Amino acid sequence: MSNTTPAQSNLTGYGFSVLAAICFAGSLVLARICYDYGTNPESILVMRFAVLLVLLLIWNISRGKSLVLPTKLAAGSLLVGMTYFIGIGSYLSAVAYLPVSLAVLIFYTFPIVVVIITAGLARCWPHPLQVIALIVAFSGLVISLDVQLAGLNTTGLLLATLASIGIAVNMIWSGYFLKQVSTTVFGFYMSVGTLLISSVVVLHRDSFELPQSGEGLWVFVAMVVTFLIGYFSIYNAIRIIGAAPASTILNLEPVVTIIFAVLLLGELFNMQQVVGGAVVLIGILMAQWPQLTSQKK
Repeated sequence: MSNTTPAQSNLTGYGFSVLAAICFAGSLVLARICYDYGTNPESILVMRFAVLLVLLLIWNISRGKSLVLPTKLAAGSLLVGMTYFIGIGSYLSAVAYLPVSLAVLIFYTFPIVVVIITAGLARCWPHPLQVIALIVAFSGLVISLDVQLAGLNTTGLLLATLASIGIAVNMIWSGYFLKQVSTTVFGFYMSVGTLLISSVVVLHRDSFELPQSGEGLWVFVAMVVTFLIGYFSIYNAIRIIGAAPASTILNLEPVVTIIFAVLLLGELFNMQQVVGGAVVLIGILMAQWPQLTSQKK
């Protein structure tokens, strides 16, 4: 019997969410550096999930875990992987039509979408403080990203919106299956789904490219490793604390991305971004407050 209390378990889930935000931010900035060495977004997606698939296969076999699932769970987990590709693929495509800051802002409406859908499925209203917190966190992103509304494009807006909905559905659906399947077995099937559809895109476009230098390959490896840590972290967080709290904490990712961009890409950091980051942090803390106080009681 485990001696872990619900509060300790939730704290672990929050920790996984924060780690995921940090690792995904680092992986995104490293991916941007990889582009300078000759690779592209679709090749990155293929390699991320090819490596993930091999690691999960080795892990599950070495632990004696069966990869055989009932047809419904197997098919569902594969489809979850496809929703991930829809979300991230649309996100990467949106930046070709929109300013990056606007694409990021629209994409990060997904925590709000998660809360709305989750509340609808549960047939209850979300906690008022949670709604206010999400609005506060979103406002912080607006401040940090300094969104410019010039150059709007309908295709880009639709792609960014599809990305937000795709990731929201992915997180909620993942939460459902993670109640019935272990994280590593679920991850294996989800990886198969994502890898299949991303491979089809790469083959169709004949666009598979790896970095063209040794230095670029090391950056590529670091990008894949940070993604893998973030991947395992976020789906463990969803399993422990649920999709809504985990997605709310992921609002940290754009703020951390700005910090990494300053450190690794030499971009400028200003007081507006500091203020926006602080507002995002306040919103995230507000969103967790109802659950924290209920645990104390």
